[in-house]
Amino acid sequence: MNSKYWLLDGHVARLNLPRLSLAFDADHLAEGLTKIAVLGQPWSNGRLLGITGSATTLTDLHIRGDDLIAVHETGLPDAARVDLLWHVAQPAAEDPWIARIDLLVSVCTDQFDWRHDVRLESVLPEMTLIEKFDSLGNLFAAKGWSLAVMVHPADLGHHELTTEAETFATCYLRHPLFRTECLEKGVILRARARAWFLPFDVDRVAVSACFAEFVAADPPLSNSTSGFSA
Repeated sequence: MNSKYWLLDGHVARLNLPRLSLAFDADHLAEGLTKIAVLGQPWSNGRLLGITGSATTLTDLHIRGDDLIAVHETGLPDAARVDLLWHVAQPAAEDPWIARIDLLVSVCTDQFDWRHDVRLESVLPEMTLIEKFDSLGNLFAAKGWSLAVMVHPADLGHHELTTEAETFATCYLRHPLFRTECLEKGVILRARARAWFLPFDVDRVAVSACFAEFVAADPPLSNSTSGFSA
């Protein structure tokens, strides 16, 4: 089944919007969103919101409404499950932004005490960091467009950002998820992240307001909905 946003080709999901296209290979979680093109220009080697840590195997990939759902399991001895929900939002006609991708990560286990290691990692080539929002959201400038990356502070262990240079270099984002080191059977942990594609001359006040709204939003109750407003 395909949606107006996602097209499935085996284990690869492709997103084609008027000003943004990308792919998600469910067999390679660590790569996250790849093959990204913004405003018709390829963003070579850009990778967003890859899931790293415990090794997993894909067990299900499907579309629910307009959301993409991927289910992964670690197998024994961890016996843990990682669910991903990718949600797409497009701007209204009067809005200047390009597109927004939200990610909901859920983990659970059949073990009584699982020491998890789940991280979000992004590689952002040819980017300049132009603003931070409470050190948990970052706004970057590319050549002709901008990108805001946000992870909800309640879902974050800590945050790391490194760059090779000050301007138009490769930036690396690493977000270890969840404050607890151990997960017990019957408990579900969820984390929220957002990648927001914007014009080059972005209104930083609007980005700050988006980050504040993202932080203030009610936590998702289940994977049946995205947990994010459109």
